[in-house]
Amino acid sequence: MRAIPGRMFRALTCLLSIGLLMFSLMTSAMLVVSPKSGMENIPDSSYRAMEDYTYSIGVQAYIYGLAPVIIQRTEQIYTTTPGPGHAPVNQFGHIDRLATPNDTIIVTPNSDTIYSIAWLELGKEPVIMHVPDTAGRYYVMQLLDAYTNNFNSIGRRTTGTKEGDFAITGPGWSGSLPAGVSEVKSPTDTVWVLGRILVEGQGDLPDAAAIQKQFTLTPLSEYGKPFSYDHKALSDYKKYVSSRDVQKNLTFFEELRVALKNNPPPKGEEALMAVFDAIGLGDNETPYGSGINPIMADGLGRAIKDGDLIVKSAWKNANGTKTNGWVYPTDIGTYGYDYLTRAAVAEGGLGANVPAEAIYAKAQADENGKPLSGTGKYVMHFARGNLPPVDAFWSLTMYNATTYMLVANPEGRYAIGDRTPGLQYNPDGSLDIYIQHDSPAGEEPNWLPSPADNFYLILRMYQPGQEILKGKYQIPTVKEV
Repeated sequence: MRAIPGRMFRALTCLLSIGLLMFSLMTSAMLVVSPKSGMENIPDSSYRAMEDYTYSIGVQAYIYGLAPVIIQRTEQIYTTTPGPGHAPVNQFGHIDRLATPNDTIIVTPNSDTIYSIAWLELGKEPVIMHVPDTAGRYYVMQLLDAYTNNFNSIGRRTTGTKEGDFAITGPGWSGSLPAGVSEVKSPTDTVWVLGRILVEGQGDLPDAAAIQKQFTLTPLSEYGKPFSYDHKALSDYKKYVSSRDVQKNLTFFEELRVALKNNPPPKGEEALMAVFDAIGLGDNETPYGSGINPIMADGLGRAIKDGDLIVKSAWKNANGTKTNGWVYPTDIGTYGYDYLTRAAVAEGGLGANVPAEAIYAKAQADENGKPLSGTGKYVMHFARGNLPPVDAFWSLTMYNATTYMLVANPEGRYAIGDRTPGLQYNPDGSLDIYIQHDSPAGEEPNWLPSPADNFYLILRMYQPGQEILKGKYQIPTVKEV
């Protein structure tokens, strides 16, 4: 299945929305007004038409809603269960070690930075983030809304590395802030803070972790006072979906219904929401699907399966700048009406930064178009002077092609980059990186171990230079040797 380009998807969505609105008026007596009615005396042709109608809305709703549903699921896990980086609402969960293959909650994690994670709920009041002076060390506190849009960031690129205080405020808040506190406005009450602090190698971890602990969050009402953490639960701020809410195979639509209630969509999407209302996503009924018309249930069940295939195909066949077998998007991080790209990134690259912060180039095949596999041996040759032109750092990371996770290996090496100790450069100043399952005799310092089966590579380039952003930088090919 070919991925649908974002612009085409937006156009198709608009056209389909208009058609569905017209069709809904004609069929409201059959379906929309009585979604819980039975199927008595319905001819096969009418059943098929009604099921197709529901299916078409369901596919749109799945693609539109996957990102906010994944955000909602992730917040629930991180704020209600124990684990690395987990913490109650409005508190930091600091992970003071680098990611390993055992970290499987967030797809495509990096192995270059330590993470600081927080889930803010701003419906009651703003939350003030204090950042320390990192003395030039790279960091970014990425701020994502409930729809996975990067609405702002705090860090080296945007605010520098000096000490400061920033009040993150919700869409309905207005008021005054203490002197010296800068406001950062969020479009949704739910905010995911995804912080990254660069580590210059294992020996640097203690220093990086010491800086990490100085990043704090404080409710506005407690700012400047002796503070004890507010231990309110996620359920004190919003509803979320639990296992007891499951109805048939339609749990996704209950999750989406709740997500839309907790964080209403932005202005400009009213027509699309009206379409979704035809399948009950605007209802206050919970759980979704209780007593649903079986015709609708059939169509929506089919929509979930096909929507999943469409999104996975879009991630696998991502469009963007192409160079020597590498592809990297330059339009991710903020998505507007490009719901398919938003869903695909949430599926395979959740938490991606905006291009100005980081470029993620992906290679799934060698120079001849053959899928990368542990049965092959590969080399990347960076000519002298052709290392990635970045203002922060770069790294090449290995991922399993099925799980999107880091790959376990005896070396415990999951990435190679500009901070990898012991890299051996050629006499002419060029650099070769060896990518294979078995150890390359004599080249171990430059070895990135692969799994036995298929894999893909991500070349991260943080604070990329204009040559990268404009698509002029030629990433070396992955050559099979």
